[in-house]
Amino acid sequence: MLPPHLRQRYDGLDRTPVHEQDFVMSSAAVKRVIDLASELSEDERRVVVDAIAPKESVASLADEWTAEIERRASLVRSGRAEGKPADEVFDRLESKLKAR
Repeated sequence: MLPPHLRQRYDGLDRTPVHEQDFVMSSAAVKRVIDLASELSEDERRVVVDAIAPKESVASLADEWTAEIERRASLVRSGRAEGKPADEVFDRLESKLKAR
């Protein structure tokens, strides 16, 4: 349970960022949160991430991915790189995920 001074900030209405020095979570608590999150549907996880992710980090990450996608597309268009069949890529990813 969150300390009283933080509880009000997490009532689903206030998304003021909490700094690490405000709240330290034990590794057991982190594992429990991850275990609970793994039981959520993909849509439910998105809701949780949207609620807790710092908006600046999400925006920065989106900008970085856009630049990376543009870089990779440019390499393919110029003939300096070749793509792989989607089935091959997805099979490889699926086997990595199953090995976890």
